[in-house]
Amino acid sequence: MSRTDKPRYPSREESLQVLKACSPEDFDGHSGFREMSLEQRIEWASRTALVIWEAKQKRDASVRDKCTDND
Repeated sequence: MSRTDKPRYPSREESLQVLKACSPEDFDGHSGFREMSLEQRIEWASRTALVIWEAKQKRDASVRDKCTDND
């Protein structure tokens, strides 16, 4: 993705897939998840899914760049 491209945010389905891949340890208390209100939990989960998605996009772009550099 170039700097001029706007990021494509994950769809609801993509976000749910990320959340389904989480383990109970992801919610073991270090995030304060249990003390959050429902609204705060949804916001936290949404932001977490976005961070994971963005990291995977950067990783995938890096792999693509390495593959094209070797051509």
